[in-house]
Amino acid sequence: MGKIRIISIHGTFARDADWVRPGSSFQKAILERVGNDIVFEEPLIWSGRNSIKHRKRAADRFSRRLLASKSDHPNDTWVAIGHSHGGSVIAYALKSEPALSNSLAGAAFLATPFIDIRPQNAWQHTVRTLWAGSAVVLWIVLTVALIGPVLEMEVWDAYGNDVAAVAVALVSMVFGLGLVRVVPLVSERLIALLKPRLDRLCGSVSTSLLPSGPNFAFIRSPGDEAAGVLSVMQMLAWPFMRLQARLSAVFSAATGSAAKLWRWGWIGRSILIATALFIAQGFVVSAVFYAIDQVFGSQSIWSSIILAPFDDSLEFDIGDVPLWAQRARDVAVIILRVAMVVSLVIGAVIGAAFAMFLAVVVLVSVSCMAFGASLWSVGPFVELAVEPLPRGKWPLNRLGWDPQGTIGLSHSSPYSSPEGVRALTEWLAALHCG
Repeated sequence: MGKIRIISIHGTFARDADWVRPGSSFQKAILERVGNDIVFEEPLIWSGRNSIKHRKRAADRFSRRLLASKSDHPNDTWVAIGHSHGGSVIAYALKSEPALSNSLAGAAFLATPFIDIRPQNAWQHTVRTLWAGSAVVLWIVLTVALIGPVLEMEVWDAYGNDVAAVAVALVSMVFGLGLVRVVPLVSERLIALLKPRLDRLCGSVSTSLLPSGPNFAFIRSPGDEAAGVLSVMQMLAWPFMRLQARLSAVFSAATGSAAKLWRWGWIGRSILIATALFIAQGFVVSAVFYAIDQVFGSQSIWSSIILAPFDDSLEFDIGDVPLWAQRARDVAVIILRVAMVVSLVIGAVIGAAFAMFLAVVVLVSVSCMAFGASLWSVGPFVELAVEPLPRGKWPLNRLGWDPQGTIGLSHSSPYSSPEGVRALTEWLAALHCG
């Protein structure tokens, strides 16, 4: 019977690479227990970075090396031992190279977190919200930015400023209505482009499915601080994901209602046009008041914007005109005051809600980085779970609690503690006898 040849793969942290080096206490303990039937091959040293890309690169190196070495020693039993994300390297190699299942007799996963990933149920709402919220912010910024040319006018008379403000409001209205038409179309296009990529990413990132063939061993310590950190990140991410789903559903419903209203025909479009013009005019007048106060009065934001709807200077000097014209002026002033209040309230609510949504998205993205730094970009669209075992029915060798407290809570217990070494040598002996 041939020998057992072991390729060891270290985990994420640099200090965890010592146990795989030739002559380490781990290797000496294994050789003392099993004997000369064990051969430790050169370990696989990789970057150890917390990155899916780096783990897959290490998996490719491992696959090529094992297949080449297997041909040199066809009668020997080849085993891989991976600690932490070193086990993830083995899992990725088994996924990407089907021939590896026949070449590898066994694989031991020491404190390896198995990643399960799937798209969020409401990830489409998140896409729509990100795009629609950005479009609304763009609309407000463009409307306010157009006030600049108004202030640069050489003729500062009531009629000149009024005409310019109306022109800016009309431009803003047209732009807002254009967004009502464009936002749903672009959102659906973005969803169609993102869906296959998201499905491929979930399939490639997951390590929760292992192929049949090799004999697997799963060994973990009861006080694994790395597993605890990942569990905490999952717990923190969960409420933020729920809040993100709620907010995105509200935003999606609002933008969807506007799109449906446009399809109602001339009645729905008239309502949208009037609403867009009303809000745009409120933004324009508020911005004009603020700009004028900043140029001439150096007033605070509170006095020049918040109090602007109630400023007596918001009047039309139309001179000696019939009573009906004066009444029309009074009505117009009331409409402008209401438009300013409504636009400011809507802008504040949308701005605060979208800012909260973006903050939640960032927090979800940051929490996903604990499972792989490159996952931040898809964090808002996926749900992550990290388990001690892959899918299916697998026995877990859970190391007992050290009663003397000499080992304590340690992610390295599966290879550094006597009980972990004993469990591993018993598995190797059974594999060799089999």
